[in-house]
Amino acid sequence: MKNSVKSKNYSLSFFSGKPITMTSIEGGLTGLQAFIGFGNAVSKKVIKKSTLLHLAYTAENNCKIKEINAVFKNNSPLFLLDTSVYVVFQIYSSENGKSFSKLENSLCILNPLYSGIFIPSTTVVSKKRSDLNIDLKKDTKIIICFSIFSAGETLLNKISGFANAEITFEE
Repeated sequence: MKNSVKSKNYSLSFFSGKPITMTSIEGGLTGLQAFIGFGNAVSKKVIKKSTLLHLAYTAENNCKIKEINAVFKNNSPLFLLDTSVYVVFQIYSSENGKSFSKLENSLCILNPLYSGIFIPSTTVVSKKRSDLNIDLKKDTKIIICFSIFSAGETLLNKISGFANAEITFEE
């Protein structure tokens, strides 16, 4: 008779709780990013440990990230003549709690992109990825980041709205 160990799956919801703001800068590159937690959010250009730890989730055991479902909804109309704005979701991690870096294979570009002369408020973009198998060690901290980049005529853009993400873990 074989001993089998059942894995335990659980999901966590991260949400902004209030509107976040993201910008693209010269060249359409990411400017202001938004880091979301459990009903809280901070918009920053650079990750600094002291200002973001309250948004982090700490893995209680060794586990794997199996699925991500990220959603963003703008809260004001957008006017994007000959411009496309891409909303990006990324997980940052830290094993020591001092410096965070992008967690490999956790990037998601939400669909559809924002494009067109007029995009009404409450337009939703989202992405679900079920193809993940990202290892996290016990006590690793993760932070959720939303950002934008732009292509086309107007590369300096600003978008505000509500963000949320559900992440499924397996122990």
